[in-house]
Amino acid sequence: MIKMLLFVCICALLVTSYIRFATKCVSIYLGPTTADQINMSFSNAVSSDYNCYFLGNSRIYRDINPDLFPSVNSYNFAHDNDSYNQMYYKLLYLLQNRKKIDYLIIGTDYFQFSFLSDTRNYIYSKRFSNEYSKDFGNNSWFKENEKYYSVIWQNKQNAFIPLIMYIFNTPVPNDVSYQKPNGQYIAYGNADPDTTIDRDYSILDLQYNYFIKIITTCENEGIELFVVMPPLWSGETKSHTDDERKIIDELIINALANTRYKNNYINYTNEMGLSSYEDFIDITHLKPFVADNFSKYINQKIFGNLR
Repeated sequence: MIKMLLFVCICALLVTSYIRFATKCVSIYLGPTTADQINMSFSNAVSSDYNCYFLGNSRIYRDINPDLFPSVNSYNFAHDNDSYNQMYYKLLYLLQNRKKIDYLIIGTDYFQFSFLSDTRNYIYSKRFSNEYSKDFGNNSWFKENEKYYSVIWQNKQNAFIPLIMYIFNTPVPNDVSYQKPNGQYIAYGNADPDTTIDRDYSILDLQYNYFIKIITTCENEGIELFVVMPPLWSGETKSHTDDERKIIDELIINALANTRYKNNYINYTNEMGLSSYEDFIDITHLKPFVADNFSKYINQKIFGNLR
């Protein structure tokens, strides 16, 4: 029994050491894990007296630099695959933490109403209320935690190669992705000009209802709300028509029409035209320096008259 106990303790020590060391190596060579990004985002979002927040999917997460909004103290609280339901519960999280929000700027997309993503629920289900999880069906406590720990362990398994690189003192690449203190995620790459993507433009009642909830909550809390459609290029739009996109534009405009936000829909593509593929790291996301230019544009549109 003593030998068995000693063996178990040694194994536990080795596994614990591997997990801690591997996490460090992944961060160095591959950037922060998804769980680390989300946890850091939630922590930083309430760590200062921010009065302006950005919510949305990866286009906002990567393409909005809060440092370029000098009139406000802002934080990028967006994340990959977030849609209106995640945005709504993040807004509630901020309000529950007594954040005084003067401005809320949310990203949208022509496919934003079409999906209900559970890819981050192994983190979000622990951050949000039970009402959030009900939209995905009633999973048992065991299933939710099973998914959480399986994803975490899979991440640790994928850390083996960065661990070997660290041991052999392999130089760190210059293009490692990272999350800035202001919430923005920086990633690198070059888009392929021949790439296209076929998006789903359908409208889920659930996501439309959450969109309305965000508007209503902002009205009730005295928050100035803006909705932003980020830049697009032809690879994003070839599979759909202008009339199909007009339906989504009108849906957003009509939802804001009878509110104080009726003129607060900013569609960058409608105003500035399609962007060049050279501005993007992939089919979806802007290069960091282009994201800065986009941020300056949005800042001027919203806060240009503020001193």
